Amino acid sequence: MYAKRGSICESKRVFSETPRKSQLAWTAIISAFAGHGDYDLVIELFKEMEREGVRPDSVTFLSILAECSRNGMVEMGRHLFHSMVKDYHIEPSPQHYSSMVDMLGRAGKLEEAEKLMSQIPGQPGFSLLHSLLGACRIHGNGEMAERVNHYTFQPVLSFHLS
Repeated sequence: MYAKRGSICESKRVFSETPRKSQLAWTAIISAFAGHGDYDLVIELFKEMEREGVRPDSVTFLSILAECSRNGMVEMGRHLFHSMVKDYHIEPSPQHYSSMVDMLGRAGKLEEAEKLMSQIPGQPGFSLLHSLLGACRIHGNGEMAERVNHYTFQPVLSFHLS
């Protein structure tokens, strides 16, 4: 609540005064600092959460991956994404994939981003496609933009007139 209204210091105070920190409390404080762009503290809190033996959930990872994306921390983002799947057995959601594609696209790793996009079960979402198209524009990759653009205009349903 405090973080959403911009009182990050109050958020930290309440968290610090919480005697028994649950997974929800850890995720809330990590998300609060991620929302305020404090990458170093987000990673520090995540590591402390792990040391305390509290298992992160998909929301925790989503906050951290988004922060990695905003800060260009590709190696850390890759590591966390793989840890989420391998160590915590959390199935990546479309939002996790979108954060990863955004992170890779911002870093100019367009081929890796496109490859990851192709691994998403089902069709990639609009925000993911928009992110990759934006990265193609920024990094001047028109050929990939054409391929990605085809995803955006594929019909969801086909109707046949008889």
